[in-house]
Amino acid sequence: MSTLKQIFVILSFSLLAVGCGSSGKGKKTTNNNNDTVSDPYVRSLMGTWTRTCTQGQKLVANVSGTTMNVAADIYSDASCSKPAISMTSMASYTAGAAHKEQANAKPINFVYDDVNLTPKTKEIADLMNKGKVCGYSDWAAGSSKPIRVNSANCQNADFGEFKALQNQIFQVEGNILKVFRANGSASNPGVIFSRT
Repeated sequence: MSTLKQIFVILSFSLLAVGCGSSGKGKKTTNNNNDTVSDPYVRSLMGTWTRTCTQGQKLVANVSGTTMNVAADIYSDASCSKPAISMTSMASYTAGAAHKEQANAKPINFVYDDVNLTPKTKEIADLMNKGKVCGYSDWAAGSSKPIRVNSANCQNADFGEFKALQNQIFQVEGNILKVFRANGSASNPGVIFSRT
């Protein structure tokens, strides 16, 4: 598998790990005021959640009101010693009805308002330029660019199932947040975060 393909496999998993949806071209329908959120489940999601180095990625999600800001550092090695790409995103979300099979869990539907990618090295930037990732051919190490993963410009990037996934199941158990694919196993979370 090429290095670029490996990076996008990791990137697609990172995006899946925190939920996704279609990008809302500047349309922001977020509620950042925690005091106005009445749903106890949504209130339990609020705060900062982290996932230490796992399979070449580190994630931090900050939930405030009905907005989730995510920072993902993606590495070209499993031990997180070789930085490849950083991703930041802001998404608004809505919580569905209580999940039938999992206690303290609800489906969460995301709409990404902003997603930005930053190649961390010249080698990665060159690979992204060669592949014209999301229509750009001027990626530079350390420089961020906005992307729209559901746009025609990103068709040449391998985001895997990211484009089709509309929601995930979030389960809060004290200081642990488990994220399950909506169509996945009820006993096998894809990602586990800790409250920090």
